[in-house]
This record gives sequence, structure tokens and C-alpha cells, in this order.
Amino acid sequence: MIDHFGPHRDHPLIDEIEFSDSRVGDYFEWRTASLAYRFEGRRIVSGPQREGLPYAATTDASGWFHDQVRLLEDFAEETGFREFYAEHGPFYEEQGASYKAKVPVERMWEWLETQFPARYDAYSVVFSPLINASHNTIRFEHNGFRECIMVVGGPDLLAGRTNDARVEEAALSRHVFTEIDHNYVNPVSARYAGRINDALADLDAWNEQDGYASAVATFNEYVTWAIFIIYAADYYQDEVLAPVRDHEIRSMEEGRGFPRFGAFVTWLEERWDSAGRGTTLAELYPEMIEWFAAN
Repeated sequence: MIDHFGPHRDHPLIDEIEFSDSRVGDYFEWRTASLAYRFEGRRIVSGPQREGLPYAATTDASGWFHDQVRLLEDFAEETGFREFYAEHGPFYEEQGASYKAKVPVERMWEWLETQFPARYDAYSVVFSPLINASHNTIRFEHNGFRECIMVVGGPDLLAGRTNDARVEEAALSRHVFTEIDHNYVNPVSARYAGRINDALADLDAWNEQDGYASAVATFNEYVTWAIFIIYAADYYQDEVLAPVRDHEIRSMEEGRGFPRFGAFVTWLEERWDSAGRGTTLAELYPEMIEWFAAN
């Protein structure tokens, strides 16, 4: 890619999409909006990229990406983008097959809908080897059709970090699970926003980073990551679960700045074990909030 596209680094499009860290929100918006467009000959037009990707935003062709369509068309023509894409089709197909083999998305979908009231008609997982772990999720509803879209790293994101393929696959599953589950966790949290704000009033005690600058956003990160461990305990053996759990806690506490994540996970595991399988995670929200308030 560097060899092919590098000579075109001075194209005016590049200045428009040179996203600094302070513009990360613009970056997420731009790449997500791109899914609502497709090539029609040399033109880029609003409409789903493929059959089965409804994406409600295609009904509203507007915004920053839309305003740059002419630049995008010019860049694609100047660089021979479509020829490059076609030439590497087998690579993209192999990546897609690898991701499907490693990550049981349908199993996560089914499990989450046993635990939360939200229901969705379609999932779309969009991945790229180029985005590392800068992940996000969005959800849409159009004419009663509800869709979740997750944008995540590729199937080789964690390659070489462990000698156990099962651990690699469980860890890779975590990356998409903690995007998927926002679509279930966040709507329930919204119902309890006032209580969450009170419980995490001293936000600096729970969140040591600049991001997630509200009590509800911070609470949601604790919950979305913690319930992956609850999910994983149902499907992975202890020799797989243990290293994934330990790494997740270190990542949240040391890497991401959520210092009490391990304590919350331990409490939630114990409470879940005692709850009985007739209880759902959504039903434990009042107790979760009480735990934050008490700690």
C-alpha cells in the first residue's frame, strides 16, 4: 500500500483526512459514513456497499464525507484505487474468511439478547488491518429495521502475542464483543443516568484518562468490558479464560486508566454466580450502581 499510494501523498484529499488525536471524533464519523457509499462506475454515490447491508444512514446523503465525494473520486482515479482493490481481492477474501473462523459473532449476538432487552435485525462487522484498535460501534433504525455496525481491527490484530491460538481467538473476540455490547448496555444505562451520575460523582476516582468524560460513559466502559468476562466464562476453558481475564484487567487499569476495574469484575463474577440463571445482567443494574456508590 505504501508503495502504491505513497507517491500520491500530496493529493488535496490527504490534507482533508489527516486526523490528529484531537480530531478522533471526526475520524470515526468519516470512516463510518463511508459505509453509506459505493462506486457506480467512476462515481461514488450514496447507497449500501452490498446487498444485506441496509445501513440507515444511506437514506441521508449529507455530512462531511458527502462534501468530499468529488475529491475522493479524483483520488481514486489518480491512484488507480479500484484496480488495486480488484488485484488484491483474494487477500480481502482470505481476511474475511479468517475473521469469521476466529470470531463467533452470532454466538455473542444470541448471548447478549438473553441478557438485555434490546433486539437487532442485523449485525455488520467492518474490519481493517490499518486501524489497530481504534474501534467504535453505531446503531441505526430505519422503517423498523434495526442494525448494529461494529468497526474493528482485522483478524491478525493479535497475531504473535501468544503461543496459544485459543487465547488469541478469545482475546480477538473481546475486541468486537466490547463494541457489540455497547448497543445493549448503553440503552439500559440511559434509564439509570441520574443514579449513575450520583454513584460516580467523584469521576476522577473511576477514570484517570481524558476520554469518557462523563459518569455514564465511564460506567458503560466498566460494564461492557466486565460482561465480556461473564460471557467468556460460559464458553472458554479455565486455561484460556484466565490469561484473557488477567490481560483485560491490566489493560483497563494500567493501559486505559480505569483503576477499579478489577475490583468491579471480581464483585460482578461473585454476584453473577450467586444470582442463578433466571437472572439477567440487565436486572442487576441497580446492584451494579449500588456497588459503584458504595466504593
